[in-house]
Amino acid sequence: MKKNKGYYFIIPIIIVFFSYTIGYAADQLYRLMHNDHDALVIGEVTESSENEITVDVEKQIVSSKDISLVSPNKQITIKGTITVGRVTEYALFYEDKSTESRPQKGDYVLVSINKTGNNFINAWGIYKLDSKDYKTLNIIYPKDASIYIKMDAAAIKYFVNSNGTKNEFSFDGNQGKVYSGKKLIYDGSLENENSSVYEDISALVHIDENSGESKGNTILNFNNSTLFLVTTGTILAVGVISAYMIKRK
Repeated sequence: MKKNKGYYFIIPIIIVFFSYTIGYAADQLYRLMHNDHDALVIGEVTESSENEITVDVEKQIVSSKDISLVSPNKQITIKGTITVGRVTEYALFYEDKSTESRPQKGDYVLVSINKTGNNFINAWGIYKLDSKDYKTLNIIYPKDASIYIKMDAAAIKYFVNSNGTKNEFSFDGNQGKVYSGKKLIYDGSLENENSSVYEDISALVHIDENSGESKGNTILNFNNSTLFLVTTGTILAVGVISAYMIKRK
C-alpha cells in the first residue's frame, strides 16, 4: 500500500519543534538574569498567604542582555505594592521544610514576575534576601545547602549587586568556583563560604570568554550565541534528514 508522502513531512516538523525547544532552552538561573519575565523586583513582604504574597517594591533590576535576540521581552515598570500569585517556596530551599523555606511577612525578596491581566504571578523564582539594598545584599540559602546552591547564590548576588550589568557566568563544578569573565567571584573551598570573594585571576587562569573554557577545569557557560548555534545546527540536521527520507521514497 502506498504511503502518503505527508507522513514524511509530519515527522521532521515534530522533530524540528522539539529540537528547537530543547536547543533554545535555558535553565532557570539564565532566564532570571536575561529578562525572560515581565519584571524582576526587590522588595519587602507585607502580607503572606498559602499561594501568594504582597510585596512593597523597592527596586527593579533590568538585565543588560536579553534571552531572545529577535524578540526580547519588554520590561514593564513596577512601583508601589503588588500581589504575586503561584508562590510555593523560596528558590534554593528545594528540600528544606522549615518555615524559612516559605516567604513570611517582613522578609526581603527578589521576585521574577509575569503579568497576566491585572495580576502578577511567579515566573522564575522568589529568592530570600538579607536586605533591600541591591548594592550590598546577599542571597539567603539553607545552612546545609549544597555547593551548587551556593554557587548559584553567588552568581545571583553578583548579578543583582551590579544592577543587572554582570549576567554571564562560568561555573566550575569540580572546584566549586564561579567566574564572571576572568574574575573569581566565589570559591567554595574557602572557610567562610557565605561570602563571595572578588579576585582578579587573569594572571592565574586563562579563560576563553568565547568558549567558556578554562585550562585544567571544567567550565559551564551558557549564552545567547551558544543557544543560537545549537538551534541552527539542529534545524540544519533535521533538514538534511528530511531530504534524505524524501529522496529514498
